[in-house]
Amino acid sequence: MAQMNPHLILHIFLPVLIFESAFAMEAHTFFRSFLQIVTLAVPGLIVSSFLTAVLAMNVFDYGWDLKMSLLFGSIMSATDPVAVVSLLKELGASKQLGTVIEGESLLNDGAAIVMFNVMLEMSNPYMTEPTPTEIFLKFLRIAVGGPAFGLVMAKITIIWLGNIFNDAITEITITLAATYLTFYIGEAVFKVSGVLAVVVLGVTLSAERTVISPEVEGALHKFWEMMVYLANTLIFILVGVVITEKAMNDIQDKDWFYMLALYFGVNIIRGVTITFFSPLLKRLGYGLTWRNAAVMTWGGLRGAVSLALALLVYRTEGLETEGKKMVIHCSGIVVMTLVINATTIGSLLDVLGMTDISPAKRMAMANVVRFLQETKNRSVNMLKIDRFLADSDWSAVEFGTLISDPYHSKSDQLNVEENFDLKPHSHCPDCLHSFPTEPSPKEYKDMFQEATLRKLKAQKVSYWRQFEHGMLSRDAVRVLVGHAEGAMDKPGEYVNIEEIKKNWQMTGVYPYLKRKLESWIYGKDRVKRTEPRKKWRQIIYKITLSGYFEAFIYSVIILNMVPVIIEFQINEENQVFFAGNASHTNFGAEIPADEINNGTYDGEWVSYVYLMNSAVLFLDYRRALSIINYVFFGIYIVEALFKVGETLPSVFYEFLPLLLLFSVLLLVLSSSSPSLSLLLLLLLLMFWEYRV
Repeated sequence: MAQMNPHLILHIFLPVLIFESAFAMEAHTFFRSFLQIVTLAVPGLIVSSFLTAVLAMNVFDYGWDLKMSLLFGSIMSATDPVAVVSLLKELGASKQLGTVIEGESLLNDGAAIVMFNVMLEMSNPYMTEPTPTEIFLKFLRIAVGGPAFGLVMAKITIIWLGNIFNDAITEITITLAATYLTFYIGEAVFKVSGVLAVVVLGVTLSAERTVISPEVEGALHKFWEMMVYLANTLIFILVGVVITEKAMNDIQDKDWFYMLALYFGVNIIRGVTITFFSPLLKRLGYGLTWRNAAVMTWGGLRGAVSLALALLVYRTEGLETEGKKMVIHCSGIVVMTLVINATTIGSLLDVLGMTDISPAKRMAMANVVRFLQETKNRSVNMLKIDRFLADSDWSAVEFGTLISDPYHSKSDQLNVEENFDLKPHSHCPDCLHSFPTEPSPKEYKDMFQEATLRKLKAQKVSYWRQFEHGMLSRDAVRVLVGHAEGAMDKPGEYVNIEEIKKNWQMTGVYPYLKRKLESWIYGKDRVKRTEPRKKWRQIIYKITLSGYFEAFIYSVIILNMVPVIIEFQINEENQVFFAGNASHTNFGAEIPADEINNGTYDGEWVSYVYLMNSAVLFLDYRRALSIINYVFFGIYIVEALFKVGETLPSVFYEFLPLLLLFSVLLLVLSSSSPSLSLLLLLLLLMFWEYRV
């Protein structure tokens, strides 16, 4: 066991730890706090690693240079605040604070591993030191490619899960397989960050959790919680065995002092880093208060990732001595942060007043616990009557089904009259007279905000319940819950029905182009059509508005495209000349066009063009096209007369100058291209039709 490869520890246990944390987070809160998380995870990691490297160079006497110290700093900067986040959830502290801490840990691990790999290459004497350009390109590939690949895998997993309903084993297996496939393929095949890919996979599945069957979601979360518990337990057991066998015998007296100094140093460095970025963090996401900054500083625990990276250095050829010292110090910091920071974080929250539970919440929880206890007692009393259960140990049943108040509220804290001043009064200090008072505007605002949040939370619970009962679809509950969470982020806001309507409205480039085209064609002052009074105009009005008339005109337009295309494809330049005349042509005697144009050929000749792989007499082709153009021209003239007949005279006079302009163009082009002239006439009629 002590000879286990550290890469194996990372590749077996790390995907489980990363995915469970990402999947358990609320996606909306994570996205809202994303800029805060990235600020702490990337620039914050760099600053923390550099300060830790400076500390190691000036405190330790191991002779480490800057590269080796930065390698140690990247290891010590990887946080693992699992105990702190679980305690925040248990104590009912700020959900936003827990999300920022956990989200920072997820992205921090990925960034720390990237920085660790770069510094390991630079510190290893048996490896070629990369250039700054190679470092930048590698970081860009890992940082951008990892999330992109994770998003692709997430979409595939969502489609996969969407085709399965209420099959717990299959759905759990899919999430497990997707986690390991994303990590391994990203790391081994595409050479991107498997950690960041798994983070994106977990967060995307959390945002699209409706693809998981409602009956399976609870079992799925329990499965992943069990996997994380086993992974953390096995990691610490394996690392403990390795440290005991390999490093304990080499600990010197001064190492204990260095370890203690390092513990105080890393906590101070984390506080300095958060303070340095606090002006930016206050303006991003949900903001940052000094209380939250204090909790984040004290909650920067170290865990499995740091231990695994230290073991990797120890197992690297040429760095055994440095790696042994890193393993010793990393293990000491992990133990001290778990023993000291994790056990005292609850007391810190109490001192800062971040676990104060309002009387309303205490009473609501007490009512819920009382209702559950009464329901349990009724069920147990009914079961006691059953003669088949007469020999049951009911005392064990009572002990196993004990329901307690998680807030541990006392009886005096649940007294309505003591905790709520239902009829507030003020007392005059001079005459001691008592008179009723009204809440201040600020108190009214706070009460309104609290009531709004309670209403939105109740809406979210209702949406999920309707989804579980099959009353809402997956897409519907996702949209509704998203809008409710968005309203909770804005003080005094409710779910906006107009924003919800946008989800079933068509969006994209095609509706946008359609609206712009209609606005340009119709204009703002479009004339409304009214049925004329004269009988002959009424007949024309009904004909022009009928669907058959429109279908006929569009059919004519489509047919008119054929001669237009023919005229553009066939002209005098592609004529072929043969000896003979129109009635007797010698197709075997082709005459060069130059001889005809120069007049050197004095015999009888006739010209043909090729149409549909057949030779057609040029004069007949011209004559046929001329007849076809006249037919189409007549149809367009009839359509124009019908339109003019049913249109108001004012509209006709309005567009008369435009009609004259197009007529001039038709006269100019008619001699060179009759079909093109007809096409312009067609465009004029269509423009006129839509304008009126």
